[in-house]
Amino acid sequence: MNTQVTYTLKEAAQRLGIGPRKFNAFLRDKGVLKYEGKYNLPSQKYIEKGYMKRRQSKFTHPTTGQLHQYAVITNSGLLWLEKFFDENYPTKEKAA
Repeated sequence: MNTQVTYTLKEAAQRLGIGPRKFNAFLRDKGVLKYEGKYNLPSQKYIEKGYMKRRQSKFTHPTTGQLHQYAVITNSGLLWLEKFFDENYPTKEKAA
């Protein structure tokens, strides 16, 4: 059985000490996430590297039964994001 721990975008943001909205906006700005419809989804490049995955869940809507899509981050993706944020995210300490 192949089980891999994954993290939601919100969980990853918490681990990095940043708010989820700023986290998602930063990742979109850097091309890691793309906004499709109403969802933040991983760019194919980061799926292929094994950093992120695209997940789907079905929820019951009275008339449509819509499909919900979302991004999750893998263990290796979280390690990569820690380094990526350290090198690319503007902080007050780096600005000084």
